[in-house]
Amino acid sequence: MNPHRELYNSHWTPELAKVIAESPPTDKLVAGVMVEDWEGAERLAAGEPATGEMIFDHVGLRGPPGRLHGGLHCLIRTIAILRHIPRNAGIELFPCAINVGLGAALPLGKSVPFEARFHNTDDGWWFTSRFNETDRLQAAAWSIGEDQILAPEALARWKSRFEKAHESEQKKVLRTVGLPYFGTDELCWCATNKPASEGGTAYEAMHRFVAREGFYGPSLICMYLDNAGALTRAAYDTMTPHFTTRVSLKIAQPYIPSSERLLFLGDRAGRVPARFSRARPITLAGKEEGTETSEVLMVNEDFSKVYAHGWVDTHPIDIKRLAAELPHE
Repeated sequence: MNPHRELYNSHWTPELAKVIAESPPTDKLVAGVMVEDWEGAERLAAGEPATGEMIFDHVGLRGPPGRLHGGLHCLIRTIAILRHIPRNAGIELFPCAINVGLGAALPLGKSVPFEARFHNTDDGWWFTSRFNETDRLQAAAWSIGEDQILAPEALARWKSRFEKAHESEQKKVLRTVGLPYFGTDELCWCATNKPASEGGTAYEAMHRFVAREGFYGPSLICMYLDNAGALTRAAYDTMTPHFTTRVSLKIAQPYIPSSERLLFLGDRAGRVPARFSRARPITLAGKEEGTETSEVLMVNEDFSKVYAHGWVDTHPIDIKRLAAELPHE
């Protein structure tokens, strides 16, 4: 066992994994995080500042070690609030773009305050939020056209690279969060369903993301693209867990047919230093490692439909600092 990963997962017991596997669907848990009946939606729809509180009190929302899962930040801090705007306001939430900074953790089991603003014009809408009274937890979302998600020529390049990587004899396999991830020097990826040669059925872990009969919800998009971004370096290079520090996604639609074999891809070869990171680099195996940005993509198996595209910033964990922060018995 890698000592870094062992420490990171020290509170991730088989019993806890079983509880999470038996949890209600993740999108249902997300819908229940608002404290009491939130009265700020009308103010938000009217263009006025609104405040509220959330509490993340279910273990199914957990990301080790004991905080809100990084991939859920971009859903909970944007779409989960926007969905409270009355339907008669005539707001179309998708397609949209989301940019979420994760400069601090959101704890489980504690009430967390937030403030939000929303503005709607003839050209579209935009939204901002700020959590836990810190600028380190700011988020934004805005409306976009579906043609802004990914250019056709860029999609063609992704498809060509995937086909080459998929046939590579050098690809490595890592099983995490219930799915097998494959990696080459170029890409890492996972699929929601087994290959046709193995029956084509959905992996068992996918039941957590069924938001309505026959459809996965937006938590699948956010969590698995976050995973793909982190694994572009964490799983195949440093073998050290990473924290997500920023997620920027363009999402076409919130609900996706569960009958489709979906692919989540991360660009390993195209990683670049993150432009706006304030996190201090740490030394791993004698090499200084800082925050990096990885491009990610969610498509169906034949690349005929793009569901989401974006970038994920990740930073290697300072193991000594983490050890000091974890509770000790």
